[in-house]
Amino acid sequence: MHIPKILFADSIQFLEEGMVLKIRFDENEKPLNGSLPQYIELEVTYTEEGVKGKSVKTAEVGNGIKIQVPVFVAIGDRLKINTETGEYVERVMK
Repeated sequence: MHIPKILFADSIQFLEEGMVLKIRFDENEKPLNGSLPQYIELEVTYTEEGVKGKSVKTAEVGNGIKIQVPVFVAIGDRLKINTETGEYVERVMK
């Protein structure tokens, strides 16, 4: 079955193979909307150096997605990210 990406809005950037999705259909089995899991874990692949006096910096996680993270986050850290807002939630212990 074909499900249009537009149903997932901006959260589609977090889509990964094997992910369980929620899709709502109308009475004719036409997809109306969809959602990804609210939270996912991704590894930091790149991050800028922290700047003294600032509390956040930019980091890149899976698929080249850029998010704002606290200055203590480093390359290789796993982060919990809210797929609805695209925001950092917490660092996940390995």
